[in-house]
Amino acid sequence: MKKILLATTVLVGTAGFASAEVTLSGNGRMGITSIETAAAGDKETSFNSRVRASVNMSASSDGGLEFGGSFGIHDAGAAAGGTEGSVFISGAFGKLTMGGNDSAAQNAVGQLAGVGYTGNGDHNEIGYLTSGDRESALYSYSASGFTGYVSVGQPDNADDTYSVGAAYATDAFSVAVGYEDSSVVGTQTSVAASATMSGVTAKAIYMTRDNVAGFDPSSYGLSATYAMDAVSLTVFARQQETSATDTAYFQGIGASYALGGGATLAGGVANADGLTKADLGVNFSF
Repeated sequence: MKKILLATTVLVGTAGFASAEVTLSGNGRMGITSIETAAAGDKETSFNSRVRASVNMSASSDGGLEFGGSFGIHDAGAAAGGTEGSVFISGAFGKLTMGGNDSAAQNAVGQLAGVGYTGNGDHNEIGYLTSGDRESALYSYSASGFTGYVSVGQPDNADDTYSVGAAYATDAFSVAVGYEDSSVVGTQTSVAASATMSGVTAKAIYMTRDNVAGFDPSSYGLSATYAMDAVSLTVFARQQETSATDTAYFQGIGASYALGGGATLAGGVANADGLTKADLGVNFSF
């Protein structure tokens, strides 16, 4: 992503020097979406566009600590209150981040690959139990291909939440596991594995939730992406238990082509449990 340098090489202190950097980056998109609605049973086609900008800040101390923060300008108000954006400090001890973090489990396990230039409803994604707590602390530590995560929700919230996750990755494969606990909702365990061979990256994911009361849902799925030069082709399939007797099914297929200079042409079609969603457009990064 191209970045505009706003400030650089700020000298701090008298015993040594530390550099600070603030950069502005952005992204945008424009295209067409088509969404089939259950109520009307027809397709609603519309133009779709947006543009966003983000601020990223980083600096280092005389002792070698790295620290910084980032937020989207559209989320500036929430970032000031700690529920969006994030700040971090890192060193040999690992990395500590506070703010609008995803849970430890989500950082470790992630999602299946999605399709389309808007994501077509993001039906490739499983729901994480504690990523909705947007005032959390996240700690991570990496060594020799292994990364461990621990996250804790805001202590003064009515719902006490925490999560742990671990991932091991090489150039050819990765495995990950995550666990989340909510005093109000229950617990959730998620696992994933991926492998890359001959330009194809395949990923499988499984999630099961143990609710404090009521139905205990599970979800699992598979995605595959084939990349060749500027072209990428992706498919996914996922199913989600919605009740003791019902299961929702999701599938998608899409393609993208890198136009160069931060522009990518992308489109896809997804089945959202019997309803069709499709899009075609261009994503931009600045």
